[in-house]
Formats: sequence, structure tokens, C-alpha cells
Amino acid sequence: MRSHLLLFAATGLTLTVAGCQNQQPPTTQPSDQAGQLAQPAAEKPDESAQSQTDPSVPDDLELLVRKAESHAQRVTNEMERSGTLEEAAKHPPSPSVNDWMQPQAYQMGQSQSSPTTAPSSDVSASAADSADTDEQTSTANTPISIDDKPATQSQTVVRVPPRAGQQAAAEPNFDQQIDKRSMDYPKDLAAQLDYQLLQFIANKPAPDLARLAALADEDQEIITAVIDGLTNFRNAISIDPNLLLSRKVKPLIDAGERLRSRADLELPIVELCRRVDGYGRYEPVEHQFVSGQERDVVIYCEVENFMSQYLDNNQWQTKLSAEVVIYTDSDGLPILRDKPPIYTDLCRNRRHDFFFVRKLRLPGNIPVGRYWLKVTVVDQQANRVAEHSIPIIFVAK
Repeated sequence: MRSHLLLFAATGLTLTVAGCQNQQPPTTQPSDQAGQLAQPAAEKPDESAQSQTDPSVPDDLELLVRKAESHAQRVTNEMERSGTLEEAAKHPPSPSVNDWMQPQAYQMGQSQSSPTTAPSSDVSASAADSADTDEQTSTANTPISIDDKPATQSQTVVRVPPRAGQQAAAEPNFDQQIDKRSMDYPKDLAAQLDYQLLQFIANKPAPDLARLAALADEDQEIITAVIDGLTNFRNAISIDPNLLLSRKVKPLIDAGERLRSRADLELPIVELCRRVDGYGRYEPVEHQFVSGQERDVVIYCEVENFMSQYLDNNQWQTKLSAEVVIYTDSDGLPILRDKPPIYTDLCRNRRHDFFFVRKLRLPGNIPVGRYWLKVTVVDQQANRVAEHSIPIIFVAK
């Protein structure tokens, strides 16, 4: 940069000297020369003679050279004060009275228009950073209120080390937590299920009957059925991953049937019907009858959660007994009791739906009033009982 400035000064000085040499001295008018000759020598001495005799008076060329040297010295001093040439480029000196031209712009045969110079990338980046900072921190012309929430700032979590001599207690891992919980709460069904599932995942013997000994019999059967179903399912898909969906889910369905047989016996539907054609196919009648007239009705009853046992003859057996009793609504006394017959069903496939029908004759001596017809079913193989009651009304003729 410094060499460029010196080159600019030298070029300007050369051009100025060349221009001074080409200028012709002005022509003096005869009248002026005559007046000057007529003036006495004592009053006005000759200037040309004085300039030639007095070496202290500088001519125009010497003044121009001194001015150029002074300007170059001033530029050099400013560059030295700025520290480095790069800082000088970022902070150019103040313009002087001389208009120096760029060397690359002054070429023969080309246009003398000054080329456009791209700004320095460093200066642009600095200016952009300054603008971004001003834009982020400036609050000029911005409304603000004390109710405004401050900007959310990221918080750094600082972990405080334990004190000297104090050690953090190591927490047990997940397996140890489940094992400890099953030992501490031996009658907790959820804790025992988690432990048995953990044994199943770890390919250890499951179910662990020793851990299930404290549970009730029905809870033991539930966990055993779940683990057995999962084990059978995993074995099936491990042997043949391309099984049909029906074959894949069969172990899970069997586990569901096993659990359903352990559930409470239920009678979801009990109806008085005119006729019954099959499971869920019946024609019900109104529960209102005329007193003093005999009437035959068919009792339709669906049974759920019954037990079926597999016999040696490759058949599934279901054995139920059903009793029908009519009670008065006022005092709950029985006025009609039908002996409970035993329904034994044999099927080569395990029953999923079970129903029975019973024909009942209503006598004509039942007085007018409101009554309850109650059906009681006993599962002879599982020793479970279920009841269901429906209201009936007898009216006068």
C-alpha cells in the first residue's frame, strides 16, 4: 500500500513538471514594455534580475516538488500512526487537496473512468456483525412493558460433587428391582407377573412355581396360562416364521380359552321364548300373562366361562345343571320350583358358545301380581354357580 502511494505521488509530480515545461511565457504588450522602460530604476528594481541573483527565492517547479514531498511525508506519517498497512486500508486518511489517480486507471488507449472496486470482505463481515448486534440489542422504537416475560435463556445444569467422604449410593439395576419387589411383596399379582415375564425374556425356566406359591390358586392359574401361552407362541414362530396367521395366534387363543374357563360362570342372556332355533336365534315373548290360565314357555339361557374337559375318547365334555324358581316380588317366597336337570354336552371340538333350553308350564292358579323368575346354573366340573333373574307379571282377565 505504501509503495502504491509513493508511485501515485511520483506520477503526479512528473505530469505537473511536464505541463510546466510546455507552457510558453506570456507575451508582453509593447505599451507595457514602454511603461516599464520609462519607470525609473530607483523606484522599482527588475524582478527577473532579483530572482537570478537571490537564490533564497524558490521558483514554481521547486515549490511544486516541495509540496509533493510534504504530501508524501504526511501520508507516510498517517500510515505509521495507524500501526499496520491492513489497518491503514481499513481507515484511509482524510482526502487532501490533490486528486491522485490510480495507476491502473491511467492507461493509454483505455477509458479513464475509474473502475468499481468491490469492498473488502473483512470490512463487510465486520459491518454485518455490527449491524446484527445493533439489531438484536437495540430497543429503539419498540414498546415494552414490565409485564412482558423475559427471553428464555438456556440453563446449564451444574452437578455438585458429593462431599468428602460421602459416596453416592449405587441404585440397583432394573432386573434387581423387579426381583426385590417380587420378594418383598409375594402376594402382589403385578409384581409376580413382572418377575415371571423377566424370567421368560431371559430364557430361564418360567413360570417359577416357587415364587407363585404365596398367590391365590386363581392368580397362579392366570400367570401360568399367560406364560405358557407366550412360550408356546415363541416356540411356534421360532420353528416356522412363515406360519399362517391362524397358526400363529392359536397358542394365544388357547391361553385365552384356558383363562376363560377359570373365570366366573356367567349367564349373560335369559329369555322367555316362543321358539328357539339355535344359539342366538330365538323368538321372545312378553313377560306378561293372564292369571288363571295355564301357559307353556321356553326358557333360553346362554352360558359363558364354562369348563370343558378333554376325555380319553377325544371329545370335550361340558356338564351343567339348571334350576328354575318363581318368587313373589312382595315377600320373596317361592311359588314354583322345577327340579334341576343336568345338561351333559360332548363335542369333538372345544365349545366356545353354549346355551340350553328348558320348557316350563306356568300353572293357572298363580294369583295376580308381580313375580321373579330365577335361573340358577351350576358348572359341575368347575364347581361354579351363576344366577340370573327376569321379572314376570300376572294380570286379571
